[in-house]
Amino acid sequence: MAFPGGPGSSGPQQGGSYPNPQQSGGIRPGPLQSVPGLDLLLLLIIWLGLQKLLPMILLSAPEPGSPGDEARGELLIIPVLMVIGLHSLIMLGATYFIIVKKHGLRLADLGIVLVSKTWVIRSVIFGTLAIPVSGIVAQFLQALSGEPFENPQMDVFLAGGFSPAILITSLLVTGAIVPLVEEIVMRGVFYGWLRARLSVAASVAISSLAFAFLHGIPFLFPVFVLIGAMLALITEKSGSVLSATIAHAVFNIINIASFYWLVQQGIIQSGAG
Repeated sequence: MAFPGGPGSSGPQQGGSYPNPQQSGGIRPGPLQSVPGLDLLLLLIIWLGLQKLLPMILLSAPEPGSPGDEARGELLIIPVLMVIGLHSLIMLGATYFIIVKKHGLRLADLGIVLVSKTWVIRSVIFGTLAIPVSGIVAQFLQALSGEPFENPQMDVFLAGGFSPAILITSLLVTGAIVPLVEEIVMRGVFYGWLRARLSVAASVAISSLAFAFLHGIPFLFPVFVLIGAMLALITEKSGSVLSATIAHAVFNIINIASFYWLVQQGIIQSGAG
């Protein structure tokens, strides 16, 4: 069973940049071939520029366990999540005006087409399996460096506690909004633009490195490269960025929910505890 117009459906495929997921790994001409590199560069500059807003808030976060900072930390997390969500929404708007509207493209040209039930299941499986794999890589990197593992994103949650309200907000932002926007930009636009000019291998490599760089966490750079490669290959094979969005969302949701559970169990100490 397949959704209308999605890869594997019996009807004609309506995708623009992803007309045939089963084709060879050579260059795949498509509508994104007409998009100049300067427009793509502008989109990435906007991404980085907006990202500069986050440290302004994150750097003011109290250290976990600091006395008297519980209330301040609690109030800090929601604005941080709002900034992350705002970043995503602005990027979505920028993508529409700079890429879609300016060049007369359709959503399908960015790989935004419905997917088969099979690929929904596969995406959930891939997103779940990425958790232990990324964890093993992170542990390996920590062993090599000899330094304690630090994730500034999680440190923000630890600073003010991890209440049920924060959990729900986090799941909404990082489990739905962020994966959708990041996949549209990174796999729909950037990867699709590369595939109109390069092979699968080159496109996966370049887009994965860009994905890791844009996340701005040096220690986890190899982990993000690995995740980016997985998401690019899912997009390539399924013919839709929605498959990658599902895998990305599952990965984020499991990470956030697991972190919340560890805090609740006292295995990880919260600043509000």
